[in-house]
Amino acid sequence: MTTLDATSFLDTLQLSKLVDTEKLNEVMAGFAGNTDDSQEVSQFLISQNIINDFQAKSLLAGKHKGLKIGPYVILKKIGAGGMGVVYLAEHQKMHRKVALKVLPEDRTNDKLALERFYREQIPYCAKRERG
Repeated sequence: MTTLDATSFLDTLQLSKLVDTEKLNEVMAGFAGNTDDSQEVSQFLISQNIINDFQAKSLLAGKHKGLKIGPYVILKKIGAGGMGVVYLAEHQKMHRKVALKVLPEDRTNDKLALERFYREQIPYCAKRERG
């Protein structure tokens, strides 16, 4: 896996929208380490609870898409199967953790896959409402 340089890492973090620029600048002002070392920068941001290990690995690999889905911040991958990937996610405002199932993009135009995906969610949602 290729690791980004520190500048590209920070640019990728900003593209992810996991943290706003003002907060990132504020936190980075307290960084006394090597600003050219992306691993050191990422470990510092983890220690400051700005990102977590899962997010750091994705960002260091240059991947920023999918770390934030709507109001949810992806915390880690907790499972995968034929119908998609399940992540532990946290609602940004409510700070409520949920399991978030995501259908792969290449399956979103497949009518049968979409029907199955939605059908799998109905029993879970009904169960949650009952109790």
